[in-house]
Order: sequence, then C-alpha cells, then structure tokens
Amino acid sequence: MIHEKPSTNARELLRKYWGFSSFRPLQEDIIRDVVQGRDVLGIMTTGGGKSLTYQISGLLRPGLCIVVSPLISLMIDQFEGLKKRGIPSVMIHSGMTARQIENAWNSIQFNKTKFVFLSPERLQTKAFKALYPKLNIGLFVVDEAHCISEWGHDFRPSYLKIGLIRQFQDSYPTLGLTATATPQVAQDIKDFLKLRNTILHQTSFSRPNLAFQVINESNKYNCLLEKLIDSKKQRTIIFVRNRRKCYQIASFLQQHDIQAKYYHAGLSNAARDAIQYEWSKNKIDVMVATNAFGMGIDKADVRQVIHIDVPPSIEAYYQEAGRAGRDRLPAKSMIICSREDLRDALEQQTSNKVSPSDIKKVYHYFCLHHGIAEGQGQFIPYQLPLDVLIKKTSLSALRVYSSLQWLERWGLLHLATNEYSHHKIKVITSRENLYKMQVESEDYRVVIDYLLRNYPNIFRDFQSIDIKRMAKEVQGNEARILKLLERLHTYECVDFLRGIQGNSVTLRMPRIATVNLPINTAEIKRHFNHQAHQLRQMVDYIANDRLCRQRMLCIYFGEEIQHDCQVCDSCKPTSRPSVSPALKSHWIQRIKTLTKKPHSLVFVLSHFEADERREVKEIFNDLCECGDLHQAGANTFTSTPQT
Repeated sequence: MIHEKPSTNARELLRKYWGFSSFRPLQEDIIRDVVQGRDVLGIMTTGGGKSLTYQISGLLRPGLCIVVSPLISLMIDQFEGLKKRGIPSVMIHSGMTARQIENAWNSIQFNKTKFVFLSPERLQTKAFKALYPKLNIGLFVVDEAHCISEWGHDFRPSYLKIGLIRQFQDSYPTLGLTATATPQVAQDIKDFLKLRNTILHQTSFSRPNLAFQVINESNKYNCLLEKLIDSKKQRTIIFVRNRRKCYQIASFLQQHDIQAKYYHAGLSNAARDAIQYEWSKNKIDVMVATNAFGMGIDKADVRQVIHIDVPPSIEAYYQEAGRAGRDRLPAKSMIICSREDLRDALEQQTSNKVSPSDIKKVYHYFCLHHGIAEGQGQFIPYQLPLDVLIKKTSLSALRVYSSLQWLERWGLLHLATNEYSHHKIKVITSRENLYKMQVESEDYRVVIDYLLRNYPNIFRDFQSIDIKRMAKEVQGNEARILKLLERLHTYECVDFLRGIQGNSVTLRMPRIATVNLPINTAEIKRHFNHQAHQLRQMVDYIANDRLCRQRMLCIYFGEEIQHDCQVCDSCKPTSRPSVSPALKSHWIQRIKTLTKKPHSLVFVLSHFEADERREVKEIFNDLCECGDLHQAGANTFTSTPQT
C-alpha cells in the first residue's frame, strides 16, 4: 500500500501527482487538520477542489482511505483520476461483475490498495461488516455529505446509517465534503456522521465570475436558440425536470444545427457512459439533462448553465448553476421562465403531495403484482412495474416514486434506479441429486460442473454469477444457460434469482400487512411543509428584480457579502432603447431578403448583431402574424408567396 514518508508534505504531493505548484483556498487548511487526526467538515463551492483534499490527506495518513460516494459516475471519475496517476485504488458498485467485486475485496483485505470507493449501501453488507473491524483505516471520507440531511436538496436515507460504523472502530478522522449546506444542513452532517470537535472550513458562496440571470420569457425554445447562437462551440448545460423534455429540447436544437444531446437516469449505463465520454472530449456543445447529470460530471470550461424549469430549491439550483465557470473564467447561469411557470410550480407541488393512503396503495399493488405473500419477499430484487402501479393506484409517476422513497426512508425497501443487479444462485439440493442431473443431460453436466468448480460456497450462500463470462468459458449461449438455470430452479435443485437491469425494488424486511405499515404522518407533513418553503424561496429569488442575485444566494447560505456582484441582471438591468421607424423598416426589408428562400428564425438572427436580436425576433414574429412571412416547413419561413 502506498504511504508517503512522514517528511513528505502536501505541496510536494501536489507537484508530484497533479503538477500544480499551489493550492486553492482552504485546500491546504483542510489537509493539515485531517492529517493531524481532526474531524473536518469542508463546505467548498463547486469547482473548489474538494476531491484533492481527501486524496492528498489519504496519501499522507497511514492506512486505508475509504471514500463513500452516492453515484457510480462520481466513483468512476475519481477512481480513474487516481489510477491515471499511478495511485492504487479500487471501487465496488452494482455495475461490476462478481469476479471484479471479489478482486476488489481481496485488494482491500491484503493491503494492495490505498483508496476504496463505496456506496453508502455497501457499508451495510455482510461482506463489509465482516471485514471492517480488521481494516487499518487512516481516513474516512463522505463525499456529497449534504445527502445525509432531510433538509438538504438531495436527501438519501442510506446516508443516515454511515455514522453508525464508528461504534466498531473510530480511531481515524472523518472528512465530510459538500458544495452546498445551509447552517441547518451543516449541523445535520456533524450530528449524523458523529463528527467530534469538528473543524469547519467553508469557502465563500460568492461566485464573482458567474453572472446570474433570470429571463421572463414564455417562448422558451426561441429564447434558447437566441442564447445559443453566439455560443455554438461553447459548452452549455440545459437543465430540465423530466426525461421527456430532455429528448424534445435536444431534438429541437439538433434541427437547428446545434450539436446537442440529452442525458437522464433512464438511459442504459452504456449510453450514459458514451455520452459522458463525448462530453469530456468536447464532441458535444450542448447537453440537455435532468439532475442526473449533476454530481460527478466534472468539466471546467462550461460557459452557460440554463434552467428552463423552476428548480425545487435554492440549494439544487446553486449546485447545478455551479457547473458553469469552474475554470474561474466568466460564465453565465440563466433561468428562463414566465410568471405562469412560477404559479404552475407552486400548484404542481401541492398536487404532487403524497398521502399515507397513496403509500399504502403503492406498497399493496407492488406486492400484489409480484405475488409476494405476507412474511415473504425479503432481499429479492423485483422489477419496478411503474406503468402497472400508475394504472392500479391512479397516481402520477412522481407520486408513485415519492411513495416508494418514503417506504425506503422508513427502512422497508430499497429503491434502485437504473442499476444492474447480478444473477444469484444457491444450491438447495444434495450432491447426489445434482449428480443425477449431470448424468441425465450433457447440458446440465456442463453448467453444474462450472458452478461447483468456480463457486465452492454455493451450497452455503447465494453466489453472484456472471452469465457472460460463464457462457464464454463453457462455450455456450447466454440465453440457453439462463433457461437451464431456470429449469434447475423449477426442479428445486437451485434457488436462482435473475438479475435486473433498470429500476428495481428490494424489500428490506418480509412483506407486512398493509394496515400495519409504520407510516409517520407527522413526518410526511413536516417534510412537505419544508419542501413548500424551499420552493417559495426559489420563486422569490426568480421574481426578484431589485436585489443582487449573488447577494441573495449568499444570504440564503448564511453568508453576508460586502458588495453587489455588478454582473447579474438585477445589478445590470438591460436597457432597451426604442428602435427608430427607419431602422425598423430597414430590418423588415433585410428579413424579407434573407427569407426569399425558406430559412429558420435562427438563420435570420445569425445575420444580426447580438444586441439587435430581441427586437428582430419580435419583428419576425409580427411578420408571421400579419402574413408577410409564410411557414414553409416545421421550422422554416419564407417571404416568397406560396402557391
């Protein structure tokens, strides 16, 4: 295991592995306190270099550095970064094969690695709990630590149990890291992670290079085009609230020759990996995404982040807006919405409120659909039948998901979105019966021989199996092998659990009677009121046109700044001088000339200066309404009369 000599200092490691000569603000302070064995909470804005603080601290402290991370993409990004620098690291997540996971555990057990990346759920597995007391842990890191607080913008119930492992071993320091935390969230992090005599290091929430803007516009598509015309080769992220809009907006932009793609949690792992790779290599100019494209997507040169839906909270907005300008060069964060959008957002939140009755219906019909009897079904992953639940419960998809999240919060189930669970198998018959199956069929003989040879504990515990690898080694067909395993299951020779690709639900305890569900009505009400308060603050931020937006954001996070930013739309309101009749007439003639052949609005606007385009767009729309411009295609118009 790598461990730098005690005489090595942080700056030497910074130069040796990362090639930098100096730290960013607070990085060195955090490293110093962690290396000295202190528990630390680091609140550093997006792009502030959080990962470097634990990477260098982990190298300087003897023992293993365990990093808990909420997203596979985030793990992979950090793992690959360390691997590239020759620093031994392993990760364990649901997208890995059984053999890969086994090799990772072996590397940890035999001190062949320095950094270990795990999900919070992995800390609760039997494998980790058995190994944990024997580990020589030098540093325990919780990345995206705001996920531990129900008052944060990305609460994850699995984070609540992270602090419990300190009751078995607590000789190491713990470092919690996040980019966004109100004072209340920061206190929750300290409490739930059981931090002792915590040292708080917090950078300013002010982003001087980032111009925050709100654009009151109901025609969002045309507004988007206008904003993207001058920045076709500048990286832009457009955040939306649902998957359908991702596809629609990306398609619309592609029709106007803008290099755009979409990204959301419903895509396959392979598709998401491919898109992330293209984004990292500058092959995509505009990414239209849900918040699944948030954490773990690290790109310094994003020049614009645009929200076209009302974000649910200031924390969520600030986190996503912070994807722009991480290289500290000028960048913009825009919200495009209308007054009607604000009203609709408030109304939708009320209509999406989940009731105890909703939760009971979702649980009941989920168990009914999969035939799970009372007292059964524990620890088996089941496909999430979303369409069935929507139809049976008469609830929206959002309310179905919310109901499942509450059940997860109370420890009744685990909801896995777009993850892959491996096939699992356990022998439940005697060796004599297995031998009879081997004699009966050559196909059974090959499969059973392989299982017994590769999984010696298969009579005792469920074993995760890799069907692709198995098919390759026995020179068979994957589909055929699956059928054989299912037949062995039918004959009660093995207990075979098929893996699931996509959204799945695993009951953490046997099914209980619906009337006995431990529903905490007071907790639901308190949580809804808090969410309503967060949305109200977001709406107030958008509706504001007087106060400096940078100052408003800092105040929300408990920080007072001395000066207005001078770059947001409140500090620098756009003045729009009236267009003279002569100039307007000139522009009309120019538009008609440009559209003698069918062309799009984007094409027309590209022939005008940036500060002229808003007025030109209005004139273009007026010409369409009065019939001087005729629609020739889906997005093209012409001044030539149509026959």
